[in-house]
Amino acid sequence: MKTKISIGMSVVFLVTIMAVFPSSSPGQAFWYGDDISENISAADGAALHDYLVDFVGKLKMMNTNNNPDGIKYLRIYEPKETWAGYTLLSAIGSPLEPNAVLIDMDGTVVKTWSTAMMGVPSKMLPNGDILVGKAPPMMEGTLTQLDWCGNVINSWGDHVHHDFEREGNPVGYYAPGQKPQTRSGKTMWMDHHQITEDTSHISDIPLLDDVIYIANWDGSLDFEWYAWQHFDENDCKNEDGQRRPGCLTMGFDAAAKDAIRKVKIPWMGFPNATDWTHGNQASWVGPNKWWNNGDLRFHPENIMVDFRNMNLSVIIARYDHPKGKWRSGDIVYRIGPDYSADKPEYSLGAIIGQHHFHMIPQGLPGAGNILIFDNGGNAGFGSLIRGLTDADGKPIGHYPNTFRNYSRVIEFNPITLEIVWEYKDTVAEGDVDGDGEVKGAERKFFSNLMSSAQRLKNGNTLITESGTSRIFEVTSQGKIVWEYIHPGAGFFGGVYRAYRVPYDWAPKDQSCP
Repeated sequence: MKTKISIGMSVVFLVTIMAVFPSSSPGQAFWYGDDISENISAADGAALHDYLVDFVGKLKMMNTNNNPDGIKYLRIYEPKETWAGYTLLSAIGSPLEPNAVLIDMDGTVVKTWSTAMMGVPSKMLPNGDILVGKAPPMMEGTLTQLDWCGNVINSWGDHVHHDFEREGNPVGYYAPGQKPQTRSGKTMWMDHHQITEDTSHISDIPLLDDVIYIANWDGSLDFEWYAWQHFDENDCKNEDGQRRPGCLTMGFDAAAKDAIRKVKIPWMGFPNATDWTHGNQASWVGPNKWWNNGDLRFHPENIMVDFRNMNLSVIIARYDHPKGKWRSGDIVYRIGPDYSADKPEYSLGAIIGQHHFHMIPQGLPGAGNILIFDNGGNAGFGSLIRGLTDADGKPIGHYPNTFRNYSRVIEFNPITLEIVWEYKDTVAEGDVDGDGEVKGAERKFFSNLMSSAQRLKNGNTLITESGTSRIFEVTSQGKIVWEYIHPGAGFFGGVYRAYRVPYDWAPKDQSCP
C-alpha cells in the first residue's frame, strides 16, 4: 500500500532534505538518493516535482563572497614544499587585458600574450610557443599556435572550445619524458557542430554537438568523433543487428532521456540549438600500467572526454577491438551519469558539472589513476527525486537534477573506483589564524564553472578554482603551499585553467623585435 504525500507534506519533505544538506556525505547531491516510487502516488509525485522545479529555479549556486578579504596576487609561498616553475594562466576577462599570462613563483609577470582567448586554455610547448584559442571576445574561433613573440605559427578548426592536446604528451602538462612536439605532430581539439542530421530520437530541439578532431600538422584530418552518434543501444549494434559487447551507451535512464528531449540549454553563438553535452576536456589516455597489463580499454591513444551538462565522463576507442568487442569511436569506459546506490560509481559520490577528467601521466606520482575536478554547482539530466512520475506513471525529467555547494578534486583508481586522494574545503571558516587575511584552508573551496587540477612531479597538485581566479598548490596531506589570485576583471573575471611548466620551457633569449 502506497503512502500518499500531499502538497503540504511535500513542503515538510523539502525542508527535511534541506536540513540534512550541510551534513550530506561527500560528493552527494542533497536530494540524490533512494527511489521513493513505492511511497508516493503518481499525482503527488508530479506535484512534488513541480514544487521542486520552482524551488531550484530560485537556487543560486554561484561563488558568492568566495574571496572575502579581496586581497589578490601572491598569498602563500613555501619554497621548500613547492614544485618550482612558471605558471601559465588562461585569463577570461576584459578584451583589453592579456589573456595568456606567465608568472613566476613570486607572482611576478614574466610574459603576456593578448590573444582574445575565450573558453579554451593556453598551453605552453617546450620551445616557448603557446597553443591558445584565438577568437573574438565571447565567441569560438581557431586553435592557434603563437611563438614567444606572438607571431602565428599555425592554426586549426572553426569552433574550437575548451580543450586540445599536441602529440607527444597526453594531457597538456609536464610529465617526465613526454614532451609535446613543438612544430610537428598531430593536434587534437574539441569543436562545436550544430547537427543537421535527424536527431528526433534524442531531442525535440536541434542539438549543439561536441566533436573531437585529430589533425596532422598540415591540417588534414586523421580522426573525427560526434557525441550524438553514441546515445543509445542502437549505436552499439553492427549492421547485422548484433550488439558489440564492449560498446557502452551514454547510460541515461528514462527520466534523463525525458529531460534531454524537452529542456533547451543555451550556449553563445548557437541560439537555435541546445547545448546538451557541454564537453570541456579532451586528452589522450597516454602510456599506462592498465594497458601494459592487457586492459585494452586504456589504449594510450584512446581519448578521454567529459561532458559537464551530463555529469558524464568517458573513454573513446581509437581503434577496433581485435575480437570485435568494439569499434573505433565506441565508448569503452564510462563514469556517470548516474551515481545512485545501485551503480558502481556510488563509491565516488555524485560528480557534478565536472572538468579536466584525465589519467595522471606515467612518471608522475599517482600515474594511472584518474584525476578530476568535481565542480559541484548544478548539472545533470534526470529526476529531481528518484522515482517521481507524472499522472500517467511516466518518469519526469529535469535539468539540472543534481546540486552541491562546494567543489572537490578527486583521484581514483579507474578499475576499483576507490578514491585514492581527495581535496575539499566545504565551509568558509574565516580568518582563523588572525593575520588579517582569509587564505589557504581558511576559505571555502568552490567553483561551479571551469577549473582544473594538475599533478606535479613532487606529488603536489596544482588546482585552478576558476570562479575566483584562484590558483593554488596543495600537498598530498592537504596543506596549501602556494596560492595566487589573478587580478583580472571583465565580464567573467576568471582564470579558465592554469598550468605549471618547467623553467627551461621558456626560451633563453626572451627578447622580441
